[in-house]
Amino acid sequence: RDFEEEPQPGERGIGWWDRWIMLRRAVMVDSSVRPQLARWVAREVTGPTERAVAVAVVLRTENLAPPGEDAGGKSAMKILYQEALAGPQ
Repeated sequence: RDFEEEPQPGERGIGWWDRWIMLRRAVMVDSSVRPQLARWVAREVTGPTERAVAVAVVLRTENLAPPGEDAGGKSAMKILYQEALAGPQ
């Protein structure tokens, strides 16, 4: 019986890229995932002496122009989730 090792990032199979795609889809489809992701990102990007005051999850879409055309497509932005994290001090 053969046992294969778990794929590493950049290798074929389920790697990190596939997981980011699944996370992106979950955020767009399931509203209960949005607060968790937004708070996690806020914790990850703030330094030890910093404090995030608000977070937002924004969906930005852009229609691409057909090949050979210079005109850019229309773009749209929609706020999927936003939250104030810190009250007035």
